[in-house]
Formats: sequence, structure tokens, C-alpha cells
Amino acid sequence: MIERLEKAHIVIVGGGRFCLAFLRSLFGESFDRKNTNVIGVADLNPEAVGLTYASEMGIFTTTDYKELLKLENLDLIIELTKDISMGEKIIQNKPPGVRFIDFFEARAILQQLSINAKKTEVLKKLRQTHDKTAEVEALFEQFYEATLQLTREQDVFTQASRKELVDGEKALFQAIQGSTIATFLINKNHVVTHWNKACEKLTGYSADQIVGTNHQWKPFRSKERPIMADLILDGVKEEEVWRYYGTKWKKSDLIDGAFEAEEFFEHLGDNGKWLFFTAAPIKSTQGITIGAIETLQDKTDEKLSHEERKQNNIALREKTRAITASQQIMSQIIQGSTIPTFVIDINHVITHWNRALENLTGLPSKEMVGTRDQWKSFYDRKRPSMADVILDQTSELEIKRLYGTKWHKSALLEEAYEAEVFFPNLGDRGKWCFFTAAPIRSQEGQIIGAIETIWDQTEAKKAEAEREKQNAELAQRAKALKASEKTMAQIIQGSTIPTFVINKDHIVTHWNKACEKLTGYSADEIIGTDQHWKPSFDEKNPTMADLILDGAGEEEFWRYYGTQWKKSELIDGAYEAEEYFGQNEEEK
Repeated sequence: MIERLEKAHIVIVGGGRFCLAFLRSLFGESFDRKNTNVIGVADLNPEAVGLTYASEMGIFTTTDYKELLKLENLDLIIELTKDISMGEKIIQNKPPGVRFIDFFEARAILQQLSINAKKTEVLKKLRQTHDKTAEVEALFEQFYEATLQLTREQDVFTQASRKELVDGEKALFQAIQGSTIATFLINKNHVVTHWNKACEKLTGYSADQIVGTNHQWKPFRSKERPIMADLILDGVKEEEVWRYYGTKWKKSDLIDGAFEAEEFFEHLGDNGKWLFFTAAPIKSTQGITIGAIETLQDKTDEKLSHEERKQNNIALREKTRAITASQQIMSQIIQGSTIPTFVIDINHVITHWNRALENLTGLPSKEMVGTRDQWKSFYDRKRPSMADVILDQTSELEIKRLYGTKWHKSALLEEAYEAEVFFPNLGDRGKWCFFTAAPIRSQEGQIIGAIETIWDQTEAKKAEAEREKQNAELAQRAKALKASEKTMAQIIQGSTIPTFVINKDHIVTHWNKACEKLTGYSADEIIGTDQHWKPSFDEKNPTMADLILDGAGEEEFWRYYGTQWKKSELIDGAYEAEEYFGQNEEEK
């Protein structure tokens, strides 16, 4: 293993204490360097002890590891950060042909260098005794070989442990990255370790901009301040949370130690966004907080439409294992999430069935985990779920047979599929569900399972149906108006929907009883005048009917209604909008 260092031009990423020990061993008299040359060292901390030592030895140093990759004659990179994601970045960015040694292998090399140094020291002393030196040297060589063999055995164990760790971290990364819920993680130093694609899309900040930094505040605040995950990580008192979030926050009803809040962020998107966010601690097996996770849900559309839809808290229950025990962390993320979720393994056996899914389907986890019955909640007979389709890499033709035109590829996640289907078996009267399924891959890129999330869209569908019903009524009335003025008057007056009509001179000709009840203005007060603006505005402004009558361009609609209007999907030449009108002068 030491032989890999011979005649090599080496750079080291990570300039801490491990780097210091490694450099001292390389420059010690016991190591025959054979043209081994350390040409650069990098660390984010410019005062790191190994970085400082390297600078004193005349070695090039930098705080940006990418600068090392540009050095001439480079043929070996040694990573000493113990950060798996850093190792992956180096492998992706290193020049072709350049070799790579990670933290685990470097630790074994350092151990061999240390043994070699000790051997050299002892042999030097033995040779000075001139007493049975050859015999003692032979015995010492046997000791050295035995020690070296132990080191090799330990290295085999270390490599196996590393692979298990990397596979677990990979599974965690895919679970977070495969989620359609915007999610990020920070470590104990408040440095971002995960920033998934949904988070990229929501905030406009890429993972490359955020991961590895403590800039998680940037998408949400105009200047640096702690966000919810930082407060959770620091274990601050409630008074500190009140200081930053006022009355907007509360403790999670589902997860111990978690906080949640809803707030408007004016810096997100073109016009700002309403976000519901939850932050929870990540704890080690000893119960020590070693990080935090925060999830965010865009509630802007619901706020703008004034529709109250109950959305499950997006939160995670982190229990007893360290963040490196990634399989359990993934289980905690899924179990703690309030988005109905299940996971299947390579054999289509359910490994996770979270509480939110229990609530949606009525089937408890203990009856589902360990079975292949993921179909039972949704269908009368056995058939593949979307997760099964993803796992089997089913052809699009077969998917079309199962889901018709209701499915499509995810615009957010590669290899993921989405669909919206009505399931009559869910709840008392059935439910409309939007669901997404994505594959889980091993470190080698092989599919080892699939994850599926299900959103209850029933209330949204009901609201959509109600709007279509009202638009249909409006279309019917418009058709009747063309028949005769008398029929029109009867239809308008008999309608329970507030309605008024103006003529070509903008004079009100009809003002029905529903309109009287809604506005508080009687027909006698309004008909025959151009005062139909009064119930809505403090001063005279054209109503949507006036703009329609005048054939106003879209610029005029934008001027008076901003983003609140759109063209009707049912009636040619018609426009519609949704706006709030206060009950008194102060609220208008």
C-alpha cells in the first residue's frame, strides 16, 4: 500500500491534524520517499495545523481544493476529510488518469508508515549495541511482518466498513434527492450537507452553490441570520425562537424537538412565496444532536386562492443512530414525514410504510411491512403499483396499459414517474391522489428498491369541479341572454349567483336579488346608473364588465387586476378573477 506513494506527485485535501501526522511521517527519515513529492495541500480553514505545516515546508497551500487539480505533474490525490460527499466531488472533478486515495485507505497507509518508522528507530538502536544484532534483527523482522499482517487485516475490515457506510449514505442521499419535498440537511458545524432538487427548484439556488457552505439563509433572508434548522441545532430556548419568528412558529405535534412555521418570503420567486417549513434535530446513538433537517412546502397557491387545505407537517423523527447510520436515518425521514410514503426493496417487499400512509389507507405498518401487498390500499385485485413499475423498469407501453393517459415522467426527478388517479377504495367516498415513484440505486448504480409518495388531492378536485360548475352556469346564462331580453331578465333575477348587466353606454340594466344581498345595494339604487363600481371600490374604477365592454387590451387587465385575472376556459371573450373585498372602508 505504501508503494502507491513512490515516485508520485501528491496533493492532499484536508489540512487538519491527520494531514499533519501524514506529512511528518512522509518527511521522516524512516520513509524512503523515492522521488515522492507533495506538491499541494488544501483546507477550508486557512489556520488548519496541517495546512500551516505544509506552508512552512514550502508546499503550495490553498483553501479551494479545485486549485490543486490544476497543478502540473499531478498523479495522486489523498483525501483526508472523512467527508464522503467531498470524496465523490474529487472523483468527479479530478483529471483523467490521476489516482485517488480516500480517508480510510490513507489511515491504513499512515499506520504502515508509523510501524515502519518505529521499526527503523528500534533497528538503529539495536545496531548500536553490537550484541547479537543479526539474531535480534531477524526476530524484529518477524515482529514487523506480524504487525504488518494485522494492519492488512484491519484494512480489509476498514474497507468493508467503508463500503457499508458509503452504501448507507448513498441510500440516504437518494431518499432525500428522490423526494419531491424541498429538503436540506446541516451538520453540527451548520454546514449544508444535502440540498435536494426540489429545494433547488423552490429556492433558485443550486446544490453546488449551497452544499459545503453555511449559506442556507441566503434564499430566504436579505442578510445573514439563523434559520429554523440552525436554531434546532443550537438547542436554543423558546425565547430565542420567538425573537426570530414571533407568533409564526409552534412545536410540532408529531415530532419531539421539532419546530414548524409558516411565513412569507419576499425574496423567493418573482412575487415572493408562502412556505410551510419544519425543522427537526438529527441525533447520535448517545442522544447528542449532530445535525438538523429542514423541509419546506410551497403554500403560495393556497394562500392566493384563499383555500384552506390541510397539509401534513413535513417533518422527520430522528431516533438513536448517528447520521452515518444512514439506513436508519432514511427510515426516520420516511417515518417522520407527514407525506404518505412507502418503500419497496429489490424483491418488491415493503420495507417502510409510514404513519401518514397508515392514516390515508387505514392499513397499519405492522400488517404491510414485510409483504408485497402495496396494491391492497388502492385496488380490488393484485396489480403493480407505480413503485413496482419503476423497480421493474417497465416499458412505457405497459405503463400506458396500467394508467392510460393519467401518467407522465417527472419534470423534477430523472427516472421518476407521476400520475393522478381516483381511488374509490380510499376513505368513505374515494380519494383523488397524486403520486410520484422514483428508483433507489446502490453505489454501483444498480436499482435496489423504489420509493413512492402519495398526495391527497381530493379537496383540490372538489374545488375545481365547483369552479367548472359555476363557469358552466355562466355559459348557460350567456347563451340564454342572446335569446331574448325578457328571458335574460328572468334567468338573471332567478339566479342564486350575484349578477349584473350593463349596456353599451355602461349603464346598469339588470341587478339581481343575489347581487343586492351580496353588495347591500338595491336594484333601485344601481339600475339606470353607471354606479356599479361602488360596492367594490372607494373611488370610480372600471369593473371587469366595463373593460370587457370597451374591448380593453390585456395591459389594462394587468393594470387593474395584476396576476389575479385570466381568460375563461369555457367562454370565448370572457375573463375571470378572484379578489378580496373588505367588509368596511378600512378593509377594502
